[in-house]
Amino acid sequence: MCSSDLGHKIRGLLQQKSGAHSLAVDSFKKVISLCKNDGAAYAGLGVSLLFLKRYEEAIQMLKKSITYSRHNDIWYQVLNMALMYEEMGRNEDALDTLSWPLDLADRHPFIIPNQIKVKFEEKIFELDKP
Repeated sequence: MCSSDLGHKIRGLLQQKSGAHSLAVDSFKKVISLCKNDGAAYAGLGVSLLFLKRYEEAIQMLKKSITYSRHNDIWYQVLNMALMYEEMGRNEDALDTLSWPLDLADRHPFIIPNQIKVKFEEKIFELDKP
């Protein structure tokens, strides 16, 4: 974590909690301007953009959060991306987004926690229904 971004990050999270997503976007952008590799800030920005229905931007920010994340949280961001694609009516993109991590998990079983893998599988089953 960069030394000067914590206050802005906390502010962004509090703004998200209160539903002030436009303000949260500004706070998370400030964090990113101070610390370009803050995966949590990109995730927070992506979530607020999701609530503002700015899906394409949200997906890009969640992809960046995955790039910079050092935790298992990244798999929740992948699930969030799939849910945004589904919200936009892009079920094929949602399926593709969920499929590659499962393919990876088949080759490296411990890379994705089992409870997240189950959520992916459930969502794929739901999306595959005619």
